[in-house]
Amino acid sequence: MKKFLKFKLLPFLIFIILKLLYLSYRKKIKGEVELLKEKGNVLVFWHSKMLPIIPFLGKRKIVALVSMSEDGELISNVLKRFGYIMVRGSSSRGGAKAVVKLLKKLKEGKSVAITPDGPRGPSRNFQKGALILSFKTGKKIIPLSYKSSKSYFFNSWDRFELPLPFSKIEIIIGKPYIVKNSEDDFSEDKINMEKILNALEK
Repeated sequence: MKKFLKFKLLPFLIFIILKLLYLSYRKKIKGEVELLKEKGNVLVFWHSKMLPIIPFLGKRKIVALVSMSEDGELISNVLKRFGYIMVRGSSSRGGAKAVVKLLKKLKEGKSVAITPDGPRGPSRNFQKGALILSFKTGKKIIPLSYKSSKSYFFNSWDRFELPLPFSKIEIIIGKPYIVKNSEDDFSEDKINMEKILNALEK
């Protein structure tokens, strides 16, 4: 019964709440929306900025990387209701296997969504998973973020942002980025992507 409540009922309630919140927002899309129609791109956004990007990207059959933790199981069940395809793993657990699975999905023409500072941070520290995927496949990294007129910020490691109901939301799709440096040194790409993602909010 406890597992049913946490992994079935709770994800359903979260899904309904997120969907209703998203429908309440006064939305404006900025950037190259056509990029989202392309097959096999790597979509990245900070962990704190998942809302309203999750419902915005829903129904596109995008592959999402979700951690192996219990919280990851809950999130996975929410994302499935939005139409995402799951790959489980993170930098700390199942990371190598997850990268192999994501590479396969990209080569099949599916786009992949990653929070490059998740699931535990440090906040806005771009980890190399998305960079490896782009380097090995030549696929574009598409940065996403949003601005909200009114938000609540949680006291979490990433100051998770929740746009309040009926807020004005501007979802921003940044210019594509392709990793060109050596696989042994992603330091320049890491810095570039951190600057690009942060700049989308300005």
